[in-house]
This record gives sequence, structure tokens and C-alpha cells, in this order.
Amino acid sequence: MRYFIEVKFNSSGKIRVNGDEIIIAIKSEPKLGKANKELIMKTSDFFGVPENSVLIISGLTSRKKIIEIQRIWWLRYVMNLRVSLPELDCIV
Repeated sequence: MRYFIEVKFNSSGKIRVNGDEIIIAIKSEPKLGKANKELIMKTSDFFGVPENSVLIISGLTSRKKIIEIQRIWWLRYVMNLRVSLPELDCIV
């Protein structure tokens, strides 16, 4: 899933969603990647996914970004899920 992100630098820390556009208020300064790290953290918390599944596709140094949320984490979760099914008696 891809989303268009607009970053606002203020202390409110709020997230607004409008379709595939998200406006995120960031408290960190845009230096040494701190704002991008906070953006990834907030986005992963909002969507309930691990941080490593949120990728910034474009706009690393811009207020307007495109991010992608990968679903690989979900496939890994499902593959590791252990479901025990009741044994079925087969009559031959």
C-alpha cells in the first residue's frame, strides 16, 4: 500500500488521514534523519505494523513524501502461525 505523506513541523504530534493522503505532525528537527525516523515510527504505530515494513519511497529530504507499507510482515506472521486442527477419523 502506498500513501502520500505531508509533514508538518509542530508540537501537536497529530495524524490526519484523507483517503491515501496522510498529514503527520512531527516534533523532531529535520536533521540527521530524525524527522524521517519519527515519521516511520508514527506511521507504523498508526497502522499497527513493524517499523521495518514502512519504507520512504521518495521525498527523503522533502516535506512531501511517498511511503509504502509492505505486507511481507503479515506473510511471515501467517507462516509462523501454528494452528492445530482436530484429528479427523477417516473410515476407509
